[in-house]
Amino acid sequence: GAQPNVARAFCAGISFRQPEEHSMVKDLAVRFVDDFLMPLEPAVLEREAKGELLRLTAEEQSTLKEKCRELGLWGLDLPEEFGGVDLPNTALVMLDEELGRTITPFTFPPDSPNLHMMMAACNEEQKERYMMPYSRGETVSAIGISEPGAGADPRRMQCKAVKTGDYWVLNGTKIWITRGDVMHHVILMAQADAGDGGPGGITAFFVDADTPGLTVSREIRMLGGQVTYEIVLEDCKIPAANQLGEIGKGFAPMQTRLTRRRLEMAAWSIGMGRAAPGGGPGGG
Repeated sequence: GAQPNVARAFCAGISFRQPEEHSMVKDLAVRFVDDFLMPLEPAVLEREAKGELLRLTAEEQSTLKEKCRELGLWGLDLPEEFGGVDLPNTALVMLDEELGRTITPFTFPPDSPNLHMMMAACNEEQKERYMMPYSRGETVSAIGISEPGAGADPRRMQCKAVKTGDYWVLNGTKIWITRGDVMHHVILMAQADAGDGGPGGITAFFVDADTPGLTVSREIRMLGGQVTYEIVLEDCKIPAANQLGEIGKGFAPMQTRLTRRRLEMAAWSIGMGRAAPGGGPGGG
């Protein structure tokens, strides 16, 4: 006889029903997209048609963020101990899918991938200095991983961090930096050499945007009116206290960050498909 469908039998024992509170948050996200993001689409498209960036104005951003605070759509995956809602990824992707239905560029604040990396690697001082202000929406955080010769394989990165006394000196170039023009700091990945004969390796560092030696060197236009930036570090000197996590162990917290972004992008894509003509429920 036919072999039983193992996958079907396995899935039959799994409930894909979301807890009621998660469904309630999703309904809130649906209304937020319909009532506050979609009405901004004409203005956003008009700016793009003029050759401007596909961006919200500072006033629009501020209004939307304030509305998120009012509705409880702030810090959705931030632990409760830090004032968040602590939703799991299974709930978050439902909200991300709804955001994908609109071309208005907005994510529920704070944009969480960097937040996940900070939660995984920050010490107590760094939580107070970097993570908590970011979680409250007081700062903008960027990430510096890719380089002109190291994109898909970050292990080939050439950016160097050399320890000199109580400081690290950074040299190198990073590209595809989102929000590089407005960031307060960048979490930068570099090949570290502590000068102690240790193994070194890829390490994460907080680099404040106003640090001497850090330059936003050029704007890189992308498809759809998006833009990223290139940053150059020339003898950029940062305190040893800005080292994020252990020397040579930057990959693990970085993967925590990348996993969250990849889930977001997959869910956004499903939302885009739904919004397309004939794209399914809610499609145009």
